[in-house]
Amino acid sequence: AYTPGSIFKIVTAAAALESIPDIQDQTFTCNGVTEYGIDKVTCMENHGQLGLKDAFAQSCNCAFAQIADQLGGKTLQRYAEQFGVTGSISFDGITTAAGKIEAEGQAAVSVAWSAIGQHKDLVNPCVFVSFVGAVANGGVATAPHLVTDITVGGRQTYRAESVSKGRIMSAETAATLQAMM
Repeated sequence: AYTPGSIFKIVTAAAALESIPDIQDQTFTCNGVTEYGIDKVTCMENHGQLGLKDAFAQSCNCAFAQIADQLGGKTLQRYAEQFGVTGSISFDGITTAAGKIEAEGQAAVSVAWSAIGQHKDLVNPCVFVSFVGAVANGGVATAPHLVTDITVGGRQTYRAESVSKGRIMSAETAATLQAMM
């Protein structure tokens, strides 16, 4: 498992879309730093005023820190677990490493860093790709497989079956994320 960095903002955006009713109508301010007492979250540049779509497109750490403030650590962690990004998956004889997020009960600055894929966040790349696949699949996760089919001498000898893992987010959230991505 690896520190995901800014790709984790997909998880945070999905959690916000699912749990903050007016998130798409909000405006966030980025002046390059969001302060938490003596701690801070920094951004690569001053993005100014931006909504969720632009914050996502610009990968704005400050905007996502402000979103994390609204979500809170418990909600962020619950959605990361619901989306499956902290888990392990097994397929084709392979079991991946589990990921983790430690946002619940943490200081606000730590929750902000978790929301942007830092702090103590870890994800397995295969698990994360499966999560992104669920976004593309309208919010329904499927088990991955390495080989779709095997053909020998013009005859198909193996064909992988798609196995649904169920809905992990609403179809509306998935559609919004698809448009943002």
